[in-house]
Amino acid sequence: LDDCGCAYPDAAARRAGAVSLAWTQAAVGAASRSWLWSLPRQALIQDPAGRPLALVCHGSPRRVNEYLYADRPAASIRRMLAPLEPKVVVCGHTHVPYLRELAGGEVVVNCGSVGRPRHGQPTASYALLRWPAEGPAGPPTVEICAVAYEAGRAAAAVRASGLPGEFAELLLTGGKKGK
Repeated sequence: LDDCGCAYPDAAARRAGAVSLAWTQAAVGAASRSWLWSLPRQALIQDPAGRPLALVCHGSPRRVNEYLYADRPAASIRRMLAPLEPKVVVCGHTHVPYLRELAGGEVVVNCGSVGRPRHGQPTASYALLRWPAEGPAGPPTVEICAVAYEAGRAAAAVRASGLPGEFAELLLTGGKKGK
């Protein structure tokens, strides 16, 4: 639970999170858990010559559970990226896709999520980064891609699993309130 860094807005969300954690702990076996812990916390994307292009992480370059929201102050992001060679960071954790280019040339890409969307649409999302064929002279072009899926079927499976109903609703609404 401490690794999550989840920002629960109220007691009901904390209770739902506790149910989710208990369900996950019961559903993920020892072999899968061991494999997951063996994965690197970050991945560095390099060009063919070995020059760093982008750092891929879950939360932020500093912590797996740190949120990098689109409205985070630029100075804060710059301090975080200063020690890194790549000035492009691809992250998630917020489940809200965005692209943010800073004045110093740094780029933050949040690819969103495949599950539990929080961007107001019942879609999965990912980011596609492309550098020019002649070399990575600057930042890549970035496309945030939305993928439709059978949200109703996925929500039914969530309900059948015993997870809280609000998790199913999240799949159907994309986190949009009042829908």
